[in-house]
Amino acid sequence: MRSASPPLLIEDDLVDGAPTGVKVLTLNAPAKLNPMSVQLGEALSAAVGTLSDDPTLRAVLLTGAGRAFSAGGELSFLRERQEDGPEENAQQMREFYASYLSIRKLPVPLIAVINGPAVGAGLALALAADVRFTCDAAKFSFNFVGLGLHPGMGSTHQLAAIAGTQVASAMLLSAETINGAEAQRRGIVLRSLPDAPAARAEAFDLARRIAAQGAGAVRATVRTLRVAADEGLERALQREADAQAHSYATEEYAQRLQAVLSRHQ
Repeated sequence: MRSASPPLLIEDDLVDGAPTGVKVLTLNAPAKLNPMSVQLGEALSAAVGTLSDDPTLRAVLLTGAGRAFSAGGELSFLRERQEDGPEENAQQMREFYASYLSIRKLPVPLIAVINGPAVGAGLALALAADVRFTCDAAKFSFNFVGLGLHPGMGSTHQLAAIAGTQVASAMLLSAETINGAEAQRRGIVLRSLPDAPAARAEAFDLARRIAAQGAGAVRATVRTLRVAADEGLERALQREADAQAHSYATEEYAQRLQAVLSRHQ
């Protein structure tokens, strides 16, 4: 019997057979468009713990297997939230956020390669990176309110900090979908390239240039930049967890989630 594929792949970047100090993390459920499962979050958190102890680590790339970065929350997880009360769900969401946002504890720069659709919590994960590259055809959407759900996983804080409150308001309140080129115009990504391989190549080029700099200076600069960027993040996460917990109990959420589930049957 074939064993299940691991939810997360960890690979070395090699040049002429030699490691560059860059590691690649790949969300690895391509048939389902790399949904945000509890298991994937646990694997990501464990990888952060292991990599953080590696003194040779210089940078990390985060991407998705197949044609998507991540289509967002796993449907079974979203359905299970209807079975718990607000207090339990608030705790569940804080734990869920923490497992994924652990990537901000990496002591080196994190570069996201958004190789395809990044939706809801999947896009929130991409925003947790220090730098983002994508391709023109990639789709970006915070679809939370379309599900009758308050946005979560730091999206209300991160999007406003990266692209400004006006962009954040428009995208979070309308569940608007934009492409990679528009994401670059709005400042959500550093660059949008013609296709995913080009975006990946650009990301590797930056990661390798970072790896060639003074390791101690780079790590210290990463800490300084994140201290500023994360000001207010914990408060936002608590507010989001509480608001999502109450959203799960509404009839609106039940009806909208059922409509999504029906389309996937």
